Amino acid sequence: FPIEFAQAAQNRGHSVFCVGVHGMASEELGTVCDDFVTAPLGRMGKAIRLFKKNGITRTVMAGKIDKVSLFRRFGWIKHFPDRRALHMIWNYIRENQKDDTILLAVIREFARDNIVFESALDYCPELLVKHGFLTRRKPTAKQWKDIKFGWEIAKELGSHKGEEPLSGNRSSTG
Repeated sequence: FPIEFAQAAQNRGHSVFCVGVHGMASEELGTVCDDFVTAPLGRMGKAIRLFKKNGITRTVMAGKIDKVSLFRRFGWIKHFPDRRALHMIWNYIRENQKDDTILLAVIREFARDNIVFESALDYCPELLVKHGFLTRRKPTAKQWKDIKFGWEIAKELGSHKGEEPLSGNRSSTG
């Protein structure tokens, strides 16, 4: 998606300056962006300084962050947070590390320097998947039943996001 976005944004006349997360961003971005640098995940201050140095006040997020890399052996050393990331952690996500909370904390930290996040679809709406079927064959009646069942389960799980999981029997010894 980041590569598709960069190409589509340039085709619409936008300059594309990319700060990719070191070890996660495709090097191919360097061939399609006006400028491309990488920064470790915990070096938020570096990303903010790079944006400010280049006069960037509007940005988008495109792509995925592999949080698993933070938990690999010694992964925390490579991604050790800088002062700005520590500020974000202390002020916004110390008590709640849900994905949405972390994302909003990143947005708030960049906003302190007047860097605003916008939707990639505002710049390139053609990248949004069109309504309808993505294949030539439509689902069978049984598949529709499964789709509807899965959709209801997904909605139910989404409504419980962040709650403690239910467990079977709890016991204690004393």
